[in-house]
Order: sequence, then structure tokens, then C-alpha cells
Amino acid sequence: MDTELKRLIDGLFADIACYNCGTEFVIQANRLTREDDGLYTTPHSCPGCEAEYEITVENDRQLLSYEANRLDEDDNHVNMFSSSRKESLHRQTHPMRELVEGFGELNVALAILWENRDRIHDACDTFRDEGFDDKGAEFGRRVNTDVHNYIASAYTFNQILQTIEPNIPTDGPVEKAKEEFEEEERLIMGLRVYAQHNLSLPFRYGQFIDENTGSTEMTLSVGLEEVNVIESDIDTYGPDGYRKGADHHYEKVEGDTINIERRINFHYEAAEELVEAIGEHAEAEHGDELEDYRESATYDAER
Repeated sequence: MDTELKRLIDGLFADIACYNCGTEFVIQANRLTREDDGLYTTPHSCPGCEAEYEITVENDRQLLSYEANRLDEDDNHVNMFSSSRKESLHRQTHPMRELVEGFGELNVALAILWENRDRIHDACDTFRDEGFDDKGAEFGRRVNTDVHNYIASAYTFNQILQTIEPNIPTDGPVEKAKEEFEEEERLIMGLRVYAQHNLSLPFRYGQFIDENTGSTEMTLSVGLEEVNVIESDIDTYGPDGYRKGADHHYEKVEGDTINIERRINFHYEAAEELVEAIGEHAEAEHGDELEDYRESATYDAER
């Protein structure tokens, strides 16, 4: 039995459990004894109820199947049977599967970030071009919703990143890109924490003055002093109500105003560069394996 077949059989056994007590079976392909061409068997004793089974695996051209028969005096038991296409098992057990699927989830999260950022851009462009009219309150509510949606999707992106991190490359260029992303993420997560406690962010619309260059732009902003303290949580997380402290989130802010549009741009660009770095580094390190995974839809059942 070659290594590939062992991996497929291990995948076939992934969900097998005792019919009598429900205890999961832990059976590996290397326990099987070859009885005939394409036929393998092994006895198995359930660790939960000690029921005795004979496990039979049949290797057909395109299919793998197992049958689990009880070896006791009870003739009324139900035999367990399952079969899977080798193509499906090849993808399911492929060492690159978790990397590819995780990277795909991250790209979906990035696309949602882009959509929410684009809405904020459109709103700010409308404000710059047209100013407020008699629908100013409605406009303000819509922009508030757009910013909240971006912050929420940024949190989701981060959760996905943390979940898939064990399965993606984190060294080399990815390490640097992740550090830069985390720098930008701090402020966005600080605003999220504030919004969770206060239901909304205290936006202002007007000229934002860059204290370093003196240039001005009409945009969406928040006063730093207004979000630097979460009054409701000061007793729990002194002195400013943030679990990690307000400085953790806002220490990089220059001046007394947070340019929301700009910070969202910085955050999105850092997230985009991180995803790009992960993809490029994964291709550089695992190109052949990734190509094999992509071609698994045409898996050769003869190999």
C-alpha cells in the first residue's frame, strides 16, 4: 500500500464510530492487512463498549469503501458502510487543503472590507462635492452605518486571520506585512470597542488639517479626546476603560483628530498587502503542492 492510498484510507475513516455506543474509532491505514487485490481488513475493538468489529476496505478504481461488521452473537446489528470517490478524498486529505481554504476565506473577508470601504469613499465624495442638504440627517445615519460595517468586517477579517494562522506561512515577507497590518489594526479595533459601548461614533464632517503639512481636506473625522475614554468601563479597565489601554489603540494618532477615511484606507491597504504577501509566499514555498491540489478535480484514480 503506497503513501497516497494510506492517506486516502485515513480520510475515509475520519467519521467512523461505533454503532452501539457512538464512540469514535481511531483506525489508521497502516493497521490494515491485505487479503486480496484491492481488499484490506483489520479487527477493531470499540474502546467505549468493547464491541468487536471486522473492518473491511475495498479499493476500487474510482472509489474507496469500508464496511464494519460486528463479530458477536447479535445477528440483528446494522452493518456500517461508507464509500467515497478518490477524487473527493484526495482533496479532503491533501496537505494543502487547509491553506487553500483558509486563504480563500481571507480573500472573501478582504472583498467585504473593500465593499464597505468603497461605500465610505462614495459618501465622503458626495459630501465633498455636494455638502449637506435637507437630507443631512439621513446622510449622517447612512455614513455611520457604513463605518460601523467596515469596523465589523475588519474584526471578522482579524478573526479569520487568527483562525487560519496555523495553516498559512507566517515567516519571511508575511511576518513584516503582518506587523504593519497589526499597527493599522489597533486604531480600527479601538474604534470598534468604543462603538460597542456607546452604540455610535462621534463623527464630524468638515475640514481636516494635517498638522505636519498644513494641507486641508474635507472628510469624516473623530476627535481623539472623544474616544480616548470609555466611561462605562472605567471601573473595570482603569484609567480609560479600554482593556489594553487607550494608548494601545491611539498612540500613533498625530494631533487631536482621527481622520476616519484615511485610517480606513491605511487599514485596508495593510490588509490587502498582507493577503498578497501570504499568497505570494505560499506559492514560492509550496508551488508544486498547490498545483497538485488545484488539479485534484481531475485526480487520476489509477495512481
